[in-house]
Amino acid sequence: MVESVNYAPWFFIAGVVGLGAVATDSGLGSSVGQLMLAELDLSSGGIWRNYAVITAMSVVVGLITTIGALPAVMTPLAQSIAEATGWNVNSVLMAQVPAYLFYLLPYQVPPVILTISMAGLAMSPVVRFLALHFVLGMVIIVPLHFHWAAFLGYLP
Repeated sequence: MVESVNYAPWFFIAGVVGLGAVATDSGLGSSVGQLMLAELDLSSGGIWRNYAVITAMSVVVGLITTIGALPAVMTPLAQSIAEATGWNVNSVLMAQVPAYLFYLLPYQVPPVILTISMAGLAMSPVVRFLALHFVLGMVIIVPLHFHWAAFLGYLP
């Protein structure tokens, strides 16, 4: 029988999930997305540049909120991004997908934090691993996803 339960990880997870909800409901994520959209010139970019910019926007929003909040923030911006790029909404949504895989910091994905806590892992090696995962994903997965989306006909 368990004599004591460590509630600290559960409170932390609740806080991280709450952070994503607050960022979404307060409009912070949407404001950041609109600000980035206003600053980035998507109309003059080529297909690859626009794809990379949309993916990067999604990654930045994921850093500010959480990966769980990413679809709630970026999906409403899809129509605005589609108008700026001249793409259809499905193409914009497809370009956002790789960002769901790339989390640079553990707080972005609550199950990772819970796993770190339950396994008793040190944060430093986990962050180094996630940084490597992030870089490799950007270098390998993003171009592969771009070509896959083009092959499927989602990109103009």
